[in-house]
Amino acid sequence: MHRKAGTLKELLPPWFTCVLLSIPFTVLILAVTQEHAPGIFLSIVQKAVAQDAMPVDVHFVVVLMLAFLLYVLLACIAGLVIGMLLNVVLRFIWRLAEH
Repeated sequence: MHRKAGTLKELLPPWFTCVLLSIPFTVLILAVTQEHAPGIFLSIVQKAVAQDAMPVDVHFVVVLMLAFLLYVLLACIAGLVIGMLLNVVLRFIWRLAEH
């Protein structure tokens, strides 16, 4: 039985499957790097504070929070890239299977 070509796009939009596929990879990246990356950011912030490289008004906690948010943002970007690539490959395989 031949399926309609637009079935997958109508059922699941590409952006939805990309985000859906990226969530587990983002969590996995955060779980794998949780021991190393925050320590690296903390040491960078501590060195910056020790060298007085920051303005006087900026507090250590604010810089540490921004470094942590950067860490989470980088993990989200990496997860989205992996999810996007996987989405493209799976949709290509799906189209091949439809024909």
